[in-house]
Parts: sequence; structure tokens; C-alpha cells
Amino acid sequence: MTTMHKVPHVFLAIFFFFSIEASSNTSIKAVNYNVWLGFHKGEKIPEFQRWIANKKPDIVTFQELNGISEKELREIAKSWGHEYVSVLKPWGFPVGITSSAEIDVIAKPFWLYHHGHIQAKTHGVNIFAVHFWPKEEKEPNDIIELAKSLASNREKVLIAGDFNTHSARDNPYLDTILKLDYVYFDVVEQFERNGFIDLVHKHSPEQKRSFPTLVFTDGTPDSRSESAKKSERIDFAFANASWAEHSKDAEIAIDKTTDFSSDHYPVFVEFN
Repeated sequence: MTTMHKVPHVFLAIFFFFSIEASSNTSIKAVNYNVWLGFHKGEKIPEFQRWIANKKPDIVTFQELNGISEKELREIAKSWGHEYVSVLKPWGFPVGITSSAEIDVIAKPFWLYHHGHIQAKTHGVNIFAVHFWPKEEKEPNDIIELAKSLASNREKVLIAGDFNTHSARDNPYLDTILKLDYVYFDVVEQFERNGFIDLVHKHSPEQKRSFPTLVFTDGTPDSRSESAKKSERIDFAFANASWAEHSKDAEIAIDKTTDFSSDHYPVFVEFN
């Protein structure tokens, strides 16, 4: 009798072991997208919906949700299976987050900085959805201090957005570009000096451009070539070093849809 009672316990132990293993192997996919003046004033919402739904992300961070309320974003995000949303503010150039899991919004400091950012937690990940002003260092430095504190407690941290600045790793490429308004490395270097990993550089170091897309061209081979000569990488996704070790993929997603949906290309990242 004793042996027969023990058998179910063995099966329970095996079940819980494999449940834990499956949970630990669950991937997290995230997309960052500057959607150009509120999905181009709402005209390109269906294009964005189809593209994002195809990527099946767990988390999406946005810049330039101009004119898009939380209620409207919630309706838009249903198309890619996200019920939970947060938008920074109802005016200007707001950032936003959508997720397939609940979003715990920690801070929305829009009054301290030019655009402001959202700090939140979802899917167990601490997210900073950012849109930095060119050459402004206070907001990035403030975020670095917060992110370092989280990382020191073994938290997962992802800082994603339009940084409006460059990486020194791209300098040889930037030297070939015509008519850049400025080249500025300090912000990205600060993130790297403090232990955060540029995920696109880690996984796709050959990718050097995220802005502008081909949206301002007619799409001909000549215009594509000319656009490439003027494109720069200013959209980034950084993770703390311990979590970055578990990153599986990261890329600037360039395809026939993203060529013309926005003036920025999206960044896609995936973690095991």
C-alpha cells in the first residue's frame, strides 16, 4: 500500500520538474517602433497591425504616438493580441507600451524631460520606453542609475527606443554618410560603460541604419541607394549584461512593409 501511494508523488515531482523547465525556456519577444506621428496620422494603422501581429511580440514599445489615446491604442493593439497598454501623455510626442501581460506602470516622468519616458514592468521585465532629445544627457543618465539599481538586484532590464544619437561602433560607417546634422556618441557610450549591452550590435553588427526608411523616396533602385547613403542607426535596445547573455536574436527589421510604414525601422529582440 505504501508503495502505491508513493507512485503519484513521483509523477507529480516529474510534472513539476518539466513545468519549471518549460517556464525557464519561455522566450520573450519585443519590438520597438517609432511610428511616425501616430501611425502617420492614423493612415497606416492597418499596415502596422499586420506587421506587428506577424512578429507575435510579447511586448511593444512605441515612440511618436501623437494623437493616440490609451483607449485607441488598446483597440489597435488587440490585432496583435495585446490587451494591456500604457501611453505617456495625451499631447506632444508620447511613448507607449503594449503587452500581452499586465503592465505595472512605475513612473511616467513627462514633466522632467523633453519627451519623457515610461518605466514599467511586464512579463517580469523592467521596461524603459524612451525617446531622447538629441545631445541631452540628463534623462539617459537618470535612467542608467535606475536601471543599474534594478540590474544589481538581478532584475531583467530593457531600455528601448529612439535615442536620437549614435554608437561609436558605427563610426566607420558614419564617416561615409553624407550631410548628417550631427554625430554624437556620449549617450550610447554611457549605457555601455555602465554594463548595458547594445543588442543589435551583439547579434547583427552589420546593421548600421534605422533612420530614415524609404518613405521619402519613390522606392526605385537609385533612390534606395541614395537613401542608404544618408541613413543612420539611432534606434536602440539595451539590456543589462546578465539578461543579455540570454538574448537569442536582435535586428533592425528591414522589409517591404517597414521600408514605407514609418520614417524609422523597428528593432526586434528575442530572449530565451
